[in-house]
Amino acid sequence: MAKATLDLLPDEAAATPPSFPKAPMMETATCLVRLNGDAMNEVYRTGVTAPEIVVLRRIHNGNDAVYNVVKDGEKPVGAVSERIRLLKTYPRYGELIDKLFPGLAPQFPRTIAEVEALVEMEQERQEIEARGELAPQATPLD
Repeated sequence: MAKATLDLLPDEAAATPPSFPKAPMMETATCLVRLNGDAMNEVYRTGVTAPEIVVLRRIHNGNDAVYNVVKDGEKPVGAVSERIRLLKTYPRYGELIDKLFPGLAPQFPRTIAEVEALVEMEQERQEIEARGELAPQATPLD
């Protein structure tokens, strides 16, 4: 008696794995982080993603807390995986991360230049508010 086999796919199709779209690239950087803004307590970090810089600046009390930011590479990172990584890396700051980057698959800055542009926008808004020319509002990084 011969064995019956069930072939759902041709042999060539079975050998070729499905292709998935590649995640977009995100810049990483090295930087110095002043813990709680303290110049006497600094940590050197490598492989920090662009959105992670935003989070670190909020955690450590301001834009000056993360400095000497230098691009050190790029890596493919999807929005969902970056959000999960940030939540795992900074579990005490889940609410802050959700506020900064709302949604299941948020729109993250992907380059260091984008992060610095957000900082400049925030500083300009604060200067205008200080002069009394604009009512206080939420900033892009609030």
